[in-house]
Amino acid sequence: MGMHEKVRDTSFDITRLDPRFQERLMQTVKENKIACASVFDILKHVDVSPSDAGKALDALEIRLTHCQLGLFGYLPGKKIVKPVENPDPELIRALQSLTVDNILSCEKIWHLAQSAGVPKMKLSGICETLGIRIRPCQLGAF
Repeated sequence: MGMHEKVRDTSFDITRLDPRFQERLMQTVKENKIACASVFDILKHVDVSPSDAGKALDALEIRLTHCQLGLFGYLPGKKIVKPVENPDPELIRALQSLTVDNILSCEKIWHLAQSAGVPKMKLSGICETLGIRIRPCQLGAF
């Protein structure tokens, strides 16, 4: 196992979750994979936290793809986020105000994207430009 590979936890008890979650999940999964956006679409309709959804994906050995911040799950290079040239100084300040020890959570980026009315991928691109590391993932992928 490589240094950055996540160890899957298959011991999570998915039966304690809203039963509609697994039903909707299984209707959406293709070839044991599901896109990040699809998981969050399901979460709009069930009473399950993103963290528990991620644990359930691990337990069911379902791979998460197409990170909405562009950080993983895209072929062929896995990562599609690119640094942003000449980023907006207001967005830089906003990101830096949320950053602790050069780390910013996925959840904080999502909230900022919503409040600022900008795409999540644009904010992750600015983080790339500034060298800000994004973690943790709301679904536990990183």
